[in-house]
Amino acid sequence: MTKPTDHPDDAALARMLQRSRSLLDAPEPVIQRAIDIFQARGRSPAPAAPATGGLRRLVAMLGFDSASVAPLAAGLRSAAAPGAARAPRQLLYTAEGRDVDLRLVPQPDGRHWSVSGQVLGPDLRGRAELRCGGTVREAAWDEMAEFRFDSVPAGPCTLRLQGADWEVELPPIELPG
Repeated sequence: MTKPTDHPDDAALARMLQRSRSLLDAPEPVIQRAIDIFQARGRSPAPAAPATGGLRRLVAMLGFDSASVAPLAAGLRSAAAPGAARAPRQLLYTAEGRDVDLRLVPQPDGRHWSVSGQVLGPDLRGRAELRCGGTVREAAWDEMAEFRFDSVPAGPCTLRLQGADWEVELPPIELPG
């Protein structure tokens, strides 16, 4: 015969289940970013540059490039199948307290790309400028500091990002054709 202490009752099981489902708090930077976005909606847009008229020029350093990760290390699902279109690529740059998460996704025609990204840091507003060959395209960041360019032709490209008082030009990117 079992003792009552050997098997918890339904109420005890419910309490244990409830405790097992509790979520950890989000990291403090994520919480602060959400608060900043919410508060920014009530404010007027930030000035494009400080009163002196100059922008601080930041230097970005590449911290991660998915093209340099061996397929076995990344897992078989992340590698392109033989004969398939090129695999998407992720690049992560760091520049003075900001991270730039850049995604390069090949389009089905094999000659164009989708270039999108997000600036992770204290900046709520800014713009991105993509230069490919003789073409220049601009996009404002959305409320999550994200930007996107579709139907970008293959070839060498440069991306310049600008916040309220800074700008950074990422190293040239080659979009294979």
